[in-house]
Amino acid sequence: MVSWKCKSSVASTKAAYAGILLLSLLVSPLWAADSINGSIPEQFVEIEEYIPSVLQEVRYFTTDNFVGSRIDGYQAAKI
Repeated sequence: MVSWKCKSSVASTKAAYAGILLLSLLVSPLWAADSINGSIPEQFVEIEEYIPSVLQEVRYFTTDNFVGSRIDGYQAAKI
């Protein structure tokens, strides 16, 4: 009878976490580039075009939010 044993080691766990971290660091600039140049996916719409009477409270763009200052990275009060 074959016996399968799985030995988990701290070294292999650390290596896996390091690999995941490295991958996320390599991929994150791709998402950041889209937000920097202001492009949004073509499936997104401006809600005011469809619901002109909508009221949006976008506090991250102002100082009236949970951190008390404007959140970096937001160039407009849009959702």
